[in-house]
Amino acid sequence: MSGDPIRILLVEDNPGDARLLREFLRESASLSFELTHVDRLADARARMEAEGADVILLDLSLPDAHGLDSVTRTLEFAPHVPIVVLTGLDDESAALAAVHAGAQDYLVKGQVESGVLTRSIRYACERKRLERERAQLLDRERDARAVAEAAARARDEMLRVVSHDLGNSLSAVQVIANVLLRTLPEESTAPGVRQKIENVHQLATQMQRLRQDLLDVTMIEAGRLSIHRDRMAPRALIESSAERYAPAAAEGSISLEAVAGEDLPYLLAD
Repeated sequence: MSGDPIRILLVEDNPGDARLLREFLRESASLSFELTHVDRLADARARMEAEGADVILLDLSLPDAHGLDSVTRTLEFAPHVPIVVLTGLDDESAALAAVHAGAQDYLVKGQVESGVLTRSIRYACERKRLERERAQLLDRERDARAVAEAAARARDEMLRVVSHDLGNSLSAVQVIANVLLRTLPEESTAPGVRQKIENVHQLATQMQRLRQDLLDVTMIEAGRLSIHRDRMAPRALIESSAERYAPAAAEGSISLEAVAGEDLPYLLAD
């Protein structure tokens, strides 16, 4: 509306009040406006459908509508247009009810003058504009959340499929390693073969844990992670970790040694 006249639809069945309101608007040097006057709510609906308006000045006592019914019915055909209620009743509770019903302002006819009316129209238009912007922001936020949730569901489904297939492959590696360990003679002709097979088994077990960690991440994000605590011996964990990384350390000419006391207390952990 910047630079353009404000299109005002006045819904008022009292000709005297309508003339007075028009004069108040003319007295305002700061407000450029085009005023259309109707005396029934049905005519207001027809005008809105045909021409539209930027703001509605609405009397609460009309031949075909009365009280808050005037506001609610106006909102049905003009939900995005600011409404300034005009009434001869100076009732604070009625004013709050009108605003709660959807009006932007409430003016008592006997207390209206040019400055009050002009400010009310400007403020009503601005409040309605901010209301529309908030609604648009909420819609965009809702759409963005829906897109993010859809992406998260797609990611979780992909992770589930990959995790399932990877788990099957790792389980096969573990089974084969176990079979080799059972069938390999104690005195193997190839030195270090048993240790290498055990390392393969341990690495497959580690990868299974990493796979489970990935699944746990998605469960944490969804707020559905369950913790299964159990008693664990710190010494066994330390020695297991040292064995797992010993081959990599050896390749880098690093001496890796794990030292853990016999009397370390048990941990309660997942």
